[in-house]
Amino acid sequence: MQTMSQDIIQLTAFTEGFTLPVDIVHSGDDRLFVVEKRGIVKIVDTTGQKLEDPFLDITDRVSGSASERGLLGMCFHPDYTNTGYFFVNYTRTSDGSTVIARYSVDSTDADKGDPNSEKVLLVVGQPYENHNAGDLEFGPDGYLYIGFGDGGSGNDPQNRSQNRQELLGKMLRIDVDHGDPYAIPADNPFAEDDFTLDEIWALGLRNPWRYSFDRETGDLYIADVGQSDWEEVNLQKAMSPGGQNYGWRCYQGDAEHNTSGCEEEGTYTFPIYAYPHEGFNCSGSITGGYMYRGAANPDLYGKYIFTDYCTGKFRSWSSLDSVVEIILEGEERSFTTFGEDSAGELYVAAATGDIFKIEQTLTATKESIVVDKLILYPNPASDKVFFKRQFESSDEVLEITVFNTLGISVLSESISTTDGLNISSLMTGVYWIKIVDGGVEYLAKLVVN
Repeated sequence: MQTMSQDIIQLTAFTEGFTLPVDIVHSGDDRLFVVEKRGIVKIVDTTGQKLEDPFLDITDRVSGSASERGLLGMCFHPDYTNTGYFFVNYTRTSDGSTVIARYSVDSTDADKGDPNSEKVLLVVGQPYENHNAGDLEFGPDGYLYIGFGDGGSGNDPQNRSQNRQELLGKMLRIDVDHGDPYAIPADNPFAEDDFTLDEIWALGLRNPWRYSFDRETGDLYIADVGQSDWEEVNLQKAMSPGGQNYGWRCYQGDAEHNTSGCEEEGTYTFPIYAYPHEGFNCSGSITGGYMYRGAANPDLYGKYIFTDYCTGKFRSWSSLDSVVEIILEGEERSFTTFGEDSAGELYVAAATGDIFKIEQTLTATKESIVVDKLILYPNPASDKVFFKRQFESSDEVLEITVFNTLGISVLSESISTTDGLNISSLMTGVYWIKIVDGGVEYLAKLVVN
């Protein structure tokens, strides 16, 4: 008998064998693109198989010598099908500066990016080797959002995050479809402000390693890595005009950090959630994720899922009631990044080179094995799911209802445990089975291959 755990999600092995994966993105089709810190991007198909040749290899220009440097982020143009453009964020070999560059797909091979097509959009000097951030995301407005860390060292010694004449410690927003190499959106909050750089969308960030947009609402979630005490998640609603100051170095989470020379507390925008470190050394480093909007895991819908590089704990923040819960405990891995495929399903990468798919666990009202075995025979008439009682016996039949991911009943039967449920009428996909046995209700996921 298997006891139902308290974990809400499970990590299902998807693919492996990568060298320090730091980003997972899609281009609008079934492929996933895995970014390796050393300067290589590889393609993975829907079964987790890697293409032999890389999509992009720019190791000749990427400096990955420090732990927080390298090829750190990638995203595809919203109209990639027509433009063939994708964008990367890397630290260059010559001086360690951050480079934001555009590349083009090979005109004769959709599985190849052209390393010779580089157009540099932006170069920002990095005074230290850490806090390079690295993410790139297109917003629902079609503009490119670029997150920069505070430049490094510790405690932002030059106060760059609050300096409006520096791009470090900021979220930038630029128009890559106009201008040369880009244009400033007319509605950027500081476009007409002589005291603030035009590119700045928000300020007061320490190291926004990963951030993402909710594909349904357009809300922006920024996971900002903390200094010594707190990790935080910031939320910028879709209709925001920008201009938020998230508080670093004056505040860390909700707590004062170094308020020397800072403005009144009401000037700053505080996180929707912050959690404390749990010890010493590598005691906390948030890895931001996504608001789940897929169809395969309905219990996760409407939850922002994130983890921590140091602790391996997964948490979720509910968009309905702002409640945070630990949804997976005790994973002894250093998780570097999340990814979302074109259907909204989530993946997470570990520094070991393994990539997992995030799925919700089975749920039940008491400990049990609900589905003992799924057997698929060549003869469709023999395709059955068998059930096995591992608790007190009952002479009553099992009342079975199968639902698709939209919650629509597609199969209903009354059977005994020895009969098995014939699923030959079900198409390939993900379903949910509700089993009622002696008045006790159970729920299990069914994957038909």
